[in-house]
Amino acid sequence: MINIEQSDEKLLLKLSQQISKKVRKALVQRLMKTGYTGDTLLDPKDLKSNHEIDLTAKEVIIETLKEYNIDILYESKKDKEIIKKDGSRLVAIIDEIDGSLNWDRGVGDPAIVIAVSEKKEMITYKDLFFAYAKGLISKDSIKTIQGIPFVLVLM
Repeated sequence: MINIEQSDEKLLLKLSQQISKKVRKALVQRLMKTGYTGDTLLDPKDLKSNHEIDLTAKEVIIETLKEYNIDILYESKKDKEIIKKDGSRLVAIIDEIDGSLNWDRGVGDPAIVIAVSEKKEMITYKDLFFAYAKGLISKDSIKTIQGIPFVLVLM
């Protein structure tokens, strides 16, 4: 198990970029097979329920982070889901697809959002020392380290 420390900002950025790239690739492959299918809610009566693409993204995230000693808290639509690892000191709070419904409908710029904090009973925004968001359509991304934002421009 690879430990991640708060000072490992380059590793956190690298992992965040790998996750967003892999999630986008998996979603595009799915899209090429099915096209825009409209709503892919697991519970069609509840717009806030998880979507099939959220599950696809979760699989990618779990696979990418399996060797790292960091808890994963999914900021799911209704229920918070957490994957705990023995001895971890950090937690990654992830909204696997912020804008799932928009992706399903082919509008907007859904994003993957990853934030990291030390493990605490109650985490607030000020506890986050790293955050990363990447648009799945535009590929625009932003990161913050210790509350300072940096826009990452792709050339």
